[in-house]
Amino acid sequence: MKSFIKFSDDLPLIIKILLALLWGVYWGIYRIVKGIDTNNVVLIIIGILVFPFGFFFMIVDTISLILYKKLVWLA
Repeated sequence: MKSFIKFSDDLPLIIKILLALLWGVYWGIYRIVKGIDTNNVVLIIIGILVFPFGFFFMIVDTISLILYKKLVWLA
C-alpha cells in the first residue's frame, strides 16, 4: 500500500489534475488505501463517499491540486 501512496504522490502535477478530472475515482481509491495504511476510519469513509459524490470531490481535488500541488482537503 505504501508503494501505491508513494507512486500517487510522485506523479507529475498535470497527471494528478487529469486524474482528479476523471470524476475523482482515482483519488477516492487513494483515500481508501491511505486510510487503511494509516488506520484512519474517517479517511476510509471519505474515500467511499467519492463514489456517490464524485462531482463534488472532482471539484475539491482539482482546486486542491492547482493551489497546493497535492491533495490537502479530505486526504
